[in-house]
Amino acid sequence: MNRLIRSLGLVALTALQVQGVANNCTLSSWTVGGSISLDTTNCSLATVTAALNVGAGGVDCLTQLYGANYAANVTQLCASMEDTFGSITNTPIDYHNDKNYMDGGTLLNYGNQAKPDESLGVVGGNIGRYLSSRVNKARITVPKYFSVSDSGYDATGYMSNFHLTKSCALRTAMCCFVGSIKNSTIPKNADVCNLDISKSKNSSHVRRGAARYDIPGKDAYCVGFSWSADPNSISNKYKGNMLVAASVAQTYVSGYVGNIPGAPMCACIEQMPTVTASDCISVDATETAVTLVFKGTNTTTNGGYSPLVAQLSTTVTYGTCGANSNSLKSQFATMSTAAEQAVMATRIVNDCNVSTAQLMADQNFVTASTKKYQGADLSKWTLVVGQGNLYSPMIGEDAFRSLMQLRPDGRYPLVYRYCCHCPWNSVAKNIYYRRNATRPYPLTQDFLNLFMSNWTSASNMIGLDFNLYSTYADALNQSNAWTFCNYDDPSGTVGFPRDCGPTGSNGGYWTSYAVNQQNDNTRLCSAYYVEK
Repeated sequence: MNRLIRSLGLVALTALQVQGVANNCTLSSWTVGGSISLDTTNCSLATVTAALNVGAGGVDCLTQLYGANYAANVTQLCASMEDTFGSITNTPIDYHNDKNYMDGGTLLNYGNQAKPDESLGVVGGNIGRYLSSRVNKARITVPKYFSVSDSGYDATGYMSNFHLTKSCALRTAMCCFVGSIKNSTIPKNADVCNLDISKSKNSSHVRRGAARYDIPGKDAYCVGFSWSADPNSISNKYKGNMLVAASVAQTYVSGYVGNIPGAPMCACIEQMPTVTASDCISVDATETAVTLVFKGTNTTTNGGYSPLVAQLSTTVTYGTCGANSNSLKSQFATMSTAAEQAVMATRIVNDCNVSTAQLMADQNFVTASTKKYQGADLSKWTLVVGQGNLYSPMIGEDAFRSLMQLRPDGRYPLVYRYCCHCPWNSVAKNIYYRRNATRPYPLTQDFLNLFMSNWTSASNMIGLDFNLYSTYADALNQSNAWTFCNYDDPSGTVGFPRDCGPTGSNGGYWTSYAVNQQNDNTRLCSAYYVEK
């Protein structure tokens, strides 16, 4: 980082030489190359009109130069005093090249495979010339392209990586590099945690999904910058300069290249992977004058008539935000609200494990050992069949009966129905079925289907053949047994426990595994277990 800042700091400001111009709007009185200075460094319709208001009405003057559509042309005139990001990287401006670079592609990242000996100075020659002669005396725009707005793809012209109206709510951008095109060691400073791919689908070209990066040690060198919400602040006006310092300057000066798989290399922080740290770039600038230069009556800019060009005289210096490895997060805290800082704390985190676990849960991805819906302890219970999030194919009638044999303590194993989607009905969530040891279920009847899909009264009467309990302890102690049960739904497809309840009917929480007869209250997450 320090090497980069020293490199950018080598450029000295050259004073802008201007010529006088007649203060009236007879076009013949304007000399090509002549100029007039604004009374402020703020270029706008009001300030331009004021500067032209000596000897003739400013609006009349603009009408002479631009016609009736002068207001829109002055907006374009004031924009011309900033260097476009695209003009730094390529001549002519090439949106697709810049976009691919920010996503980790192009010769700047790969090198010229057809000419492996070709130096970075050749591949990035345009960048090198700009860094050595202009970067300290210009205000630079964020990536914005006439070809994008003119095509109708996006009226703003913004590159998706830095779309100020769609994806930069935290006013922070970051680059994370994983390698060096100069074959040198890259000072990796961050653990890369995870990525919500939907946030950067225009870079990954994948609509949605998630990635996790469980790689021991530091994975990337991340560096970024933040800007104030105040549009007149230096950090806001010069955010394009900080982007140059964080991106192409890092590549050209230090050789840092390559994106984290699935992620853009550089983008607003909402699109980037969650990381544990990032260095930070700051900027300062002293603006001294805005000068309007007459270029003649046949000049066009981006297809629009522009006899005047605005030139900004400024001195720009670059620095680091702090010495600690998490200086970007600290810098952001100086120009943000508490609510914004809370969101930033989910982008630059202290611990990958917490962040990754949350993202995986949000995406409905869970590991076998950390299921969102954990059923019974399988060291103590045998899973018989399950639905939804606890899905498991049924083990079959024979296997079920083999489990339902009298135990050495003289009782039948308990059958446990767990319903994880019944939290709004605590009675239905945990139900234990204890069969009377003197009342074996007849071999001529389907014992497993009694629970799954057809709860009948045949050899199955509460208080005589079995009892139901709300807790495992009650079932063992045969205390607090339920007193109400009904059976034999006419459909023949309503399983355990139909409307049984502790003291009265508790309907709607039965199971059914019959085709097209599943109960919405239980089909999403329920299972049956037999006590071991």
